[in-house]
Amino acid sequence: MIDKLIRLSKIYPPKDLIENLSRPLTAKQGFAIKISRDAFEDVIVIDQTKKLLFYDQKGNVSGKSPTVKISGSNVDDFKKVVKKVAEFFNETALQNVYETIVGNLEAITEKAFQKYSESLGKDKPSFFTVIIDGKFPEDHPIVREIFVERVMEKSKSGIDGICATCGKKTKVTASANQVFKFITFDKPGFCPNLDKSQAVKVFPICENCLLLLENASNLIKNKLTFDFVGSNLWIIPSIVGDDPEILKAVTEKIASIGIGSVEITASKTLRDFSKLELSAEEILSEEGENVLYDFLLIKQSQSQQRIELHVSEVSPTRLRKLYECSKSISKLFEENGLDISMEKSSFKPGFEQLWYLFGKPAADEAGRKEYLNLVEACFTQNQFNYDRFLWYIMKKLRQTFHQFPENLKNDALSAFGNLLYLTAINVLRPTQGGAKMPQEEGIFDSFFDKFKEFFDEPWKKAVFLTGVLVKRVMEVQESRKGKSPFLKKLGGLKMNYNQIKYLLTESWKKLQQYDAFQSSDEILFSEASKYFLQASDVKASIDLLNFVLTLGMTFPRNLLLKNFERKVEGVSVNE
Repeated sequence: MIDKLIRLSKIYPPKDLIENLSRPLTAKQGFAIKISRDAFEDVIVIDQTKKLLFYDQKGNVSGKSPTVKISGSNVDDFKKVVKKVAEFFNETALQNVYETIVGNLEAITEKAFQKYSESLGKDKPSFFTVIIDGKFPEDHPIVREIFVERVMEKSKSGIDGICATCGKKTKVTASANQVFKFITFDKPGFCPNLDKSQAVKVFPICENCLLLLENASNLIKNKLTFDFVGSNLWIIPSIVGDDPEILKAVTEKIASIGIGSVEITASKTLRDFSKLELSAEEILSEEGENVLYDFLLIKQSQSQQRIELHVSEVSPTRLRKLYECSKSISKLFEENGLDISMEKSSFKPGFEQLWYLFGKPAADEAGRKEYLNLVEACFTQNQFNYDRFLWYIMKKLRQTFHQFPENLKNDALSAFGNLLYLTAINVLRPTQGGAKMPQEEGIFDSFFDKFKEFFDEPWKKAVFLTGVLVKRVMEVQESRKGKSPFLKKLGGLKMNYNQIKYLLTESWKKLQQYDAFQSSDEILFSEASKYFLQASDVKASIDLLNFVLTLGMTFPRNLLLKNFERKVEGVSVNE
């Protein structure tokens, strides 16, 4: 991975060391301490600029950068940040600036905190910097010089060795983790004899290659980073062979994804990959097979980074498969009138809806790890456990059933669409729920054939049609009583096969009791009964049984019965 980053870095050489070492800030506004002729003037609010010489730094008083992020929101927190800014100037050539800040510490803190408290909305000032005689840090020659020295200080010390990336014999250090924090040297297993001081033997790197990593880090932040389920997603391209122009063109394509899209808003600092997934997959799949992509999901916590997911060398062919299958399922739903209300967009199976169906698990929840395993499976075509997927789906649908019943149709159809999608991309492999038996021709065959990958067993068709009749009973009760007592018979959507079979008979009885039995109900009952008779040795899981039932309960009845006519006496099914 490091080799890929260095190779990428070489096609975007920085103009100078400052461009290489200075990190971008995501904050829109911050505070600047104005100093003129060694005297404190004021604290002003400024817009973010590239001239701040920002660099991530650990500890309360590290002094690597003249610009520091604000952490915390009380006066004491502000005072610590101002001290951290001052420490950068604790240098002979800038001693007057240091003494000016320290001598006016209380006044600077008070003014900044007052302006912070008065600011409205989310975009509060969130960094501190210094303007000296009207010059931003980058415009001040001495500040520039000291910034480079401080940042590169560790790399200039070191031992004689061979750089792990370029192979040259030179001075090397274990400094790669100051650029990419997920490179870890302080945990068991990373260093010989668990001795951190021996880390240089694990991954020695020379100053030149370290600068290339710094450049790669900036390149990733500026061009290749997306937001994905609350973490940073890096898409790192690589090529087979040596053609920097192809690599650069692919990098620019990634950088262009979503630019100008409605998904990019002023309130977001990063592009949302889950909302741009389809267009991203289309763009990335246009390349030849000599192009590959690494997907890294990085959890950023202050100055720490942790890799949540790393999918290596995904091919354009695989991304084309994801794109085409998603479009195909969307088209199938649209052609069959399956309307799923999606906020600001049409129905597109994929990562965003799967995240919703998994319950949007937080970083410390077990569901997040399984969701990311599913994401990895989509990119790699690995198998994801079918029963485990259904467990998450039914957990969501049961919650919706009890708490937000008005959303059950949307959630069930979305779950169905995503199940079909995952099956189409060979991530889910359905388990056999019953013995394969010859099936008689049925009235609804043309409907079931549209979804034949799912409705591949008689019992599924029987349970689905039972769900349609259950919904019919509930609608009759709601229209006459204002509520549906029949809900109590659904067992919280945790019924076994025999209970669902009994539900079919119960639905028949209730419709007769209310004198609401229609010819279309008779056909549904007859067909469901026939499929139950054809089913044999059904061993489907509780989750699969109840998913099929819920799908029938939420499926638009008029679409199922559309264009069907009862041949006996010419009675129309559409009543």
